[in-house]
Amino acid sequence: MIFVTVGTTSFNTLIKAIDETKINDKVIIQKSDGSYLPKNYEFFEYTNEIKKYYSEAEIIITHGGAGSIFKLVGMGKKVIGVANEERTDKHQSDILKKMADENYLIWCKDLTKINEAITKAKKTNFKKYTPPECNIAEYITEFLN
Repeated sequence: MIFVTVGTTSFNTLIKAIDETKINDKVIIQKSDGSYLPKNYEFFEYTNEIKKYYSEAEIIITHGGAGSIFKLVGMGKKVIGVANEERTDKHQSDILKKMADENYLIWCKDLTKINEAITKAKKTNFKKYTPPECNIAEYITEFLN
């Protein structure tokens, strides 16, 4: 199963592109509050059980938000990231470029090539992301002393 998620921000461009693409797998879409309503695949806006969909998915297509990206690659999931250019800033492209360069995910820059990205994701052995050790508490304590 392929799970498409946009988190809490609408991303109509991604949802519409997926809906208009013939994908030879079961597809479930989490569309947030976007105005585009998929016609060809099962969808919902939000769920408290998102982890169930993450676990069951072979591939996850997601926006490039840091929270989603780091969670999914940390789970060892096959991830295809798409930068949400509908956002006012462009930080998602920066995150996706770095993570793709280091073989944690596939960055799909052209949604007309989503099937190629899916095929590549199925064949790729991605690195599992391990977050760096965080010593912020130590730094704060040292700063305060």
